[in-house]
Amino acid sequence: MSLIPAFRSQASTSSLTQVVSPRAFLLRPHLPLHASATIRFASTIPPSPAKSVQDVERELEEQRAMINRSARMNPGMDVTSQVLPVFESYIDPPKPITYFLNRSKDREYKQERKERSNLTIQSVAELIARGGIDQYRDSFWRWYAPGPMRNAWIWLRRDGMLKKELKGLSEKYNEYMRVQASGTMGQASHIAKDNALSLAQSVIKGRRDKLTWQLVKENSRPRLVSARMTITDPRDMRMAAQMVVTFDTQQALITQKGNATPTRRTRRVVEHVIFERLIPARDNFGWKVKGKLLEPRPEGKAE
Repeated sequence: MSLIPAFRSQASTSSLTQVVSPRAFLLRPHLPLHASATIRFASTIPPSPAKSVQDVERELEEQRAMINRSARMNPGMDVTSQVLPVFESYIDPPKPITYFLNRSKDREYKQERKERSNLTIQSVAELIARGGIDQYRDSFWRWYAPGPMRNAWIWLRRDGMLKKELKGLSEKYNEYMRVQASGTMGQASHIAKDNALSLAQSVIKGRRDKLTWQLVKENSRPRLVSARMTITDPRDMRMAAQMVVTFDTQQALITQKGNATPTRRTRRVVEHVIFERLIPARDNFGWKVKGKLLEPRPEGKAE
């Protein structure tokens, strides 16, 4: 999601840099500061406090109370059309080997990480049970598997159990990048919402040169970071689900200004993308790109 602005800001003839500065482009469309992610093993910088499970549950309870009040005051209002907050803003990196060697090190973090992982397992299991995972919509795991059995299978297989779903989300992410480079407003609204849609609209409006986005290769498979669910309308138990998926890819952007020779720039892009969907699905759109989580930057580091 950051590739288009990042590449365009490198070109002196870029028309986008005349619309808004690269720094503003990076900060404005994305999630507010409170939704930025903290990576415990990413650097030697002191980490920001992570949201505890209790914090997340308290925020969701406050959100449900607010929705209940809105429903009572405005019976005809569709509360599911409102912008939802990010349910989980913490990114747990892959476990290093040392994670398993010293059980006494950072016990508090390990306990919090375990609780976040359990919430993800429970949310994925609930998604399967409610038909929110397409590959299991008509499967044994939705209709016949007991809850504990479903949870245990997800715990054992994790990303392997969601292989097809993650592949579909990867294709949606790639399509979102292509739309920014050469798509239309209508295409953007079909696959994106909230901050991601605002970013795509900004890029499309400011586009002057001919752009072509390409996926060069995947450096690693998409990785599920977290999954969360909440009730959006208690009147008929409508729910919303969010998944955060990490993509590590090699991407290219081809720029052609007028009849000049096209220029091709390639770079590695690692992004933690938020996908959101409503259950039951509205207009059969399923998952949409909602935004992304930003990793903290070292103080004094250039944007």
